[in-house]
Amino acid sequence: MTIKTPQLRFESLAVHGGLENGPCGPTTVPIVQSSAFAYERAEALEDAFRGRKAAPVYTRLGNPTTGALEKRLALLEGGLAAVATSSGMAAIATAVMSIVRSGDEILASSSLFGGTFSLFRDTLSY
Repeated sequence: MTIKTPQLRFESLAVHGGLENGPCGPTTVPIVQSSAFAYERAEALEDAFRGRKAAPVYTRLGNPTTGALEKRLALLEGGLAAVATSSGMAAIATAVMSIVRSGDEILASSSLFGGTFSLFRDTLSY
């Protein structure tokens, strides 16, 4: 048996999208301010690190607050998933490195955001 959920409009998704509650819980996404997460068993931590279980390990790799933001953005944009980064430079590097491969050439203006030109000329050129 499947449970039918009402289709939320854009405004409701903007407020409630990505919020996962059990039988009770917060009405807004909690802000998780931890850099690391504890596990009772080493095997559970290994499962999280290897991606066998979706669970937070280290905030730089993702945490519940960031995960909720990514889910909400994907819902709002009608996408399957989204990626949140901590800076514009991280977003640019992620987008570019997901497209280009070793040996590809990047043609770009020198008038780019922040250190983007340096990323292309100095880092990705090797």
